[in-house]
Amino acid sequence: MDLYSGIISSLRTADISAVIEDVAATASSRLATPWTLVTVRFPDGTQGRGICHNGLSLGRAETVASLVGCDALGAAESLLTCAAGPFSRSLAAATLNALSAPLFSDPSLPGRLGVRCSDLLTEPWDPAAFVPEKGRVAFVGYPPWEVAVVREASARVTVIEDAPRGDFSVLDTRGTAPDVAVVGVGEREAVLAEADTLFILGDAAVHQDLRNILRAAPRARHKVLFGPSTSVFPGPLFDMGVTDLMAMTFPTTEDFRTEFLQSRGYWYGLPGVRAYLFSRTPKA
Repeated sequence: MDLYSGIISSLRTADISAVIEDVAATASSRLATPWTLVTVRFPDGTQGRGICHNGLSLGRAETVASLVGCDALGAAESLLTCAAGPFSRSLAAATLNALSAPLFSDPSLPGRLGVRCSDLLTEPWDPAAFVPEKGRVAFVGYPPWEVAVVREASARVTVIEDAPRGDFSVLDTRGTAPDVAVVGVGEREAVLAEADTLFILGDAAVHQDLRNILRAAPRARHKVLFGPSTSVFPGPLFDMGVTDLMAMTFPTTEDFRTEFLQSRGYWYGLPGVRAYLFSRTPKA
């Protein structure tokens, strides 16, 4: 609840309301598609759509179906205040992402929040831009492309993961070991304390304690939260200590929903997905 209490309050203050129109979810480890997709409908008839990582767990169909037609903010709050498991958290987060989606294209939002906004359709996402020369970088969660890009720009990259270590095993007849270290959550505090730049994958933030992660990295000039799971109203995230947020929005077309279902959640590369980077200049 810690991550989302401020977001729920901000959306209420902004008088944003909607009902949940439908929910779809997939949980394929083979396809790497552990996604919950929520569509909401606003009073003016327009829609919003949000996605969140669900930790490869699905809820009971009848429980999920009972949310259709319910007030979206109230449903999200209820899901978060109970002893929420991974699927309930993903359902709440995807709902809040869907409620937030129209805000990202609002040209007045950056000015109201005192941040810069870049449309990543025209300014490509470059995680290496946040890394000082020879800096130490920590990732919470393992996004392969971003790790590879940042590795080229930094002296040391360490990834903190709660997945089994065997998932990151490498065999090489030349005896070469990867120079990106992967450590467990038990080593998180020590790694974060030394980080010059911190990247937090959205699904890690949803299913872990974001506030404690941010506090544990006092040296990090940039604390970058990114990915579809945390594509929410950014104001409270900046108040918590996030300096940069990469948020994504998803088409509300029936074609997108059909492709999501028919591909078992493989939305990567589908047309109409947009991304925005909100940045607050860190204090020197």
